[in-house]
Amino acid sequence: MDPSLQALDRALRGDAGSLSFLERTASIYVLDATNPGAPSTYGCWNFLNQALNEVERYESAVANYHRYHSPGAQPPVAQNLEGHVQLLASMSRRAARRSPTSDRNLIGTCIANAARYHPSAAEAQSLIDLNCQLRERVMGRIAAMVFDFSFHRTGHVPGTPLSAFSNPVAMESLCAIVAANSVACGPEEISHLVMDWIVPSFDSLPPFAVVAVTMHLAIECLGKGAPAGTAKELRKLSQDVLGKVLAPILADAVRESDAEGEGTINRNHRLAALTLRSLDRWCAATELGIVQLKRICSGCNVNIIDVISDSLYSQAEIVVDALAELFETLLKRNSKDDLVLEGIKLASSMIGAHNSSNHSVLSSTEEMMKQEEIERETILAELVSAVGMQRFRFTGRQSHGDTAVCRCLARIAASITVATQTSLRSGSLQGSADGLIDLLFKAASHPSMHVCGIVIEVLPLLIGPESDLSIRLLPALQSKAIVPFSLVGLSQSGGSQEDCGVDFHEFENFREHILSEALVACYRSSRVYFLRSCASAIEEFCNADHTPHIPYQLEAALFCVGAVAMDASKRALLANASPAAQAAAAKASSFRRGENQSLDIAEDSKRHSEQLARCTESLAKKPIFCDVKSICIGTNV
Repeated sequence: MDPSLQALDRALRGDAGSLSFLERTASIYVLDATNPGAPSTYGCWNFLNQALNEVERYESAVANYHRYHSPGAQPPVAQNLEGHVQLLASMSRRAARRSPTSDRNLIGTCIANAARYHPSAAEAQSLIDLNCQLRERVMGRIAAMVFDFSFHRTGHVPGTPLSAFSNPVAMESLCAIVAANSVACGPEEISHLVMDWIVPSFDSLPPFAVVAVTMHLAIECLGKGAPAGTAKELRKLSQDVLGKVLAPILADAVRESDAEGEGTINRNHRLAALTLRSLDRWCAATELGIVQLKRICSGCNVNIIDVISDSLYSQAEIVVDALAELFETLLKRNSKDDLVLEGIKLASSMIGAHNSSNHSVLSSTEEMMKQEEIERETILAELVSAVGMQRFRFTGRQSHGDTAVCRCLARIAASITVATQTSLRSGSLQGSADGLIDLLFKAASHPSMHVCGIVIEVLPLLIGPESDLSIRLLPALQSKAIVPFSLVGLSQSGGSQEDCGVDFHEFENFREHILSEALVACYRSSRVYFLRSCASAIEEFCNADHTPHIPYQLEAALFCVGAVAMDASKRALLANASPAAQAAAAKASSFRRGENQSLDIAEDSKRHSEQLARCTESLAKKPIFCDVKSICIGTNV
C-alpha cells in the first residue's frame, strides 16, 4: 500500500498514532523549508489529493493485473477500500467547512511560526496562493467524480459497486464535501453550484449525486458555523431546487420503485429515501411549510401531495422512515402559523382605529394568512385521507412482524393528528377522519412499546368531554398497563401479548408517564364509565381461579385506578359535602371540561363512591391468592 492508504488503513484498525495524524492533518498546515529555495506546505488538501491518486492507482492495478501476467498466475488479493474512502471523506469534510479566508490565515500562521525560514511577503503569498489553487483543483476533481455517471454504476452482481468511490455511503460523503465547500465559500458559491451546475442539467446528472448535494447544502445551512446569508440564499433558490429538481426526481423514484429486479428496487428506494430527506432538510433550513411546498411544486406541474401520498405505499423501511421525518418537519410549521395568526388578530384588535395605516397593514396580513390557513386545511384533509388508507397496510405489516414500518406509520399518523387536532375534535375537518382514527387505534394496540407509545401520547389530544373515543380507547390502555409477560419470565401462551421490545425500566417509564396521562384523559372524559370498567376488572380478577398471569392483570387494574385516584377520591368525598361545596365543585368541573350545562355533582360523586367501594370490597372479600411481591411490580423483577 502507498503511504496515504497505509495511514488510513492503520487508522481504521484503531492505531492511535494514525488517528492523531489524520486529526492534525485536517486541522493544521506544516511548512517544509528543508530546501529554502523551494519551500512548500502540507495539509489536508495535499493528503486528500495524494490519497485519491493512490486509491485510483490501486484499483487500476488490481483490475489490470491479468493483462500483464500469465493466465496461470495468482492475482493479488484485492483489498476493499470502501472504508478507507469513507474515512478520507469524513476527515476532508472538516477541512471543506473552513472558508478560503480561514485556510489562507492558517497558512499565514504556519509561515509566521517558522523558526528558521523567514520568507518575503511575495514568497509567503505565493505559498498561500498555491494552497488555494490546490484546494480548487481537488474540489473540482471531487465534483467531477460526484457528477460522473461512471462512479455510480454497479458491477455484474446487482448492488455491487465497481469502485470504492461508487459505494453509496462514500459517494454521499463526497457529495457532502462539495456542499460543505460551497457553503464555506459563501452564498455566491452556493448560487453558482445550484444555478450553473445542478438546475440547468439535473436530468443529465446522476440523480443520487444531485439529491445528496442539495441535502447537504441544507444540512450545512442548519449548522451553527454557516456564513451569514446562507439561509437567505437557500430561500431564494427554493423555487428552482424544490420545484424543478427534487420534486421531479422524487416522483420518478417513487414511480420506478416498483420496477422488477432486486437491484433496481433497492436503488430507487434508496434514491426516494434520500430525496425525501433532502426535502425535509431543505424545508427545515428555509422554514417552509406544507402550503409553501405545494405552491412551489404546483408551479412546476408537480402535485407534491400526490407524490407524498404515493410514497406511503413504499415497501422499504428507509422510505417510510424518511417520509415520517418530512411529515414532522412540514407540520411543525402548522402550529407556528396558528400562533402567528392569533398574534396578528390580537395586535389588530388592540390597534383598531388608533392607527389606521398600521391597522390596514395588519388586516391585509391577516387576510393573507387566513387564506393560507384555508389552503392548509384542504391539504391536511387530503393527507388525513391518505394516511388513513394505511390502516390496511399497517395490519399486514404487523402480521409479518415488520415493527419498523409500523413504527414509521405510527409516527406519520401522530404528526398529522397533532396538526389537525382542532379540526378533529370539532368535526370540522373536510372529509372523513375515520381511517386515521382507526389507524391510531390499531397502532395503540400494537404489542411493541415503540409503536403504541407514539400514538398513545397524542390520542388524548382528541378526547373531549363525554367523547366516545375515551370509551373506545380505555380497553387498549388497560391492556397496556399489564406487565409484558416476556419481562417476568412467563410464556406467551397464557396471554395474547407478544414481545414488547423494551426492558423493564423502559416499560415502567412508559407506564408512569405516557400511559398515566392517557388514562387521566379517559377518566376526565367519562369518569363513571372509567371507574366502573376498572372495578369490574378488579372483581373479575379477584374471583378468578389462580393462574400465573392473574396477579399481573390485577396489578394493572389497580394501576389504572391509582392513576386517577387523587381526582376520583376527591370526587367521591363530595357525596357527603354541603350543597354549597357541591355547587362550587360542579362549577369548577364544568369550566375545566368546557361544558356550559351544570353538572349533577351529587349524583356523580355518589357513583364515584359506589365504584370505589366495589374495588375495596372485591379486594377485602377474598384474600389475595399470591404473595404481595407478585403484585408489586417494583419488587417482582
